[in-house]
Amino acid sequence: KNGNMKEIYDNLSSQVHKFFTNQNNLSKEYFAQIQGMKSEFPNMFSGNFDKVKELYSQVNNVFGKTFEPVLKLVNPSKEKESVEAAIILMDKISEYSIKQNELQYSLYATTQKSLETVAKQYADKYKDIKTGEVPNPQELYNQWVKVSEDLISELLATDEFAKIKSETVGLGMDVKKQFEKQFESVFGNYPIVFRTEIEELYKTIYDLKKTVKELQNKLSLNGIAVDGEDEKSSRAKKK
Repeated sequence: KNGNMKEIYDNLSSQVHKFFTNQNNLSKEYFAQIQGMKSEFPNMFSGNFDKVKELYSQVNNVFGKTFEPVLKLVNPSKEKESVEAAIILMDKISEYSIKQNELQYSLYATTQKSLETVAKQYADKYKDIKTGEVPNPQELYNQWVKVSEDLISELLATDEFAKIKSETVGLGMDVKKQFEKQFESVFGNYPIVFRTEIEELYKTIYDLKKTVKELQNKLSLNGIAVDGEDEKSSRAKKK
């Protein structure tokens, strides 16, 4: 999953690069913005997860802010809309990756703590026992599983973990929606029925059915026979 996300991110980055350098002859302005990004957001390229996390807690749309000035130099077009969607998606993927790493680190730290806890328990238990006597491997494993389950249950019950999980799920949905929007933008000229169009159709049909039902109820209350309902009544009388 992370590999797929990285592949999508790399493709988006390549799309943005080609748009400015190949299609619109804005190489000079584009690279100037990249250099400006490195100066304004040095933590973005530090390789330090904590610093990148801190950056995105202060500025949510790093790529959006970086490319906004150069995008203003491009005339409106479908290609421009597609690249704008790609830049938004790059920011969303970055935010999502940070939150996902937070979740993974919390679980990793908890697992590490369980190993340290079991190691200390058995070090204390066997410290006075004669040399050569070792704990039973199965017993050691079972104890580690028990301690891990207890610690992970405690972690899952914390407000902090619940908050990170909720934010991760929310950002995951944002990434999905933005990716669908980007996909539709790229393939908008092809004879393809998109998911959003199907969902809109379903919603329209649902709203129409609801409206018809409400109108039928109003007509019935006013003593006006409704086609179908009147037919049902006639059949019931014949029986």
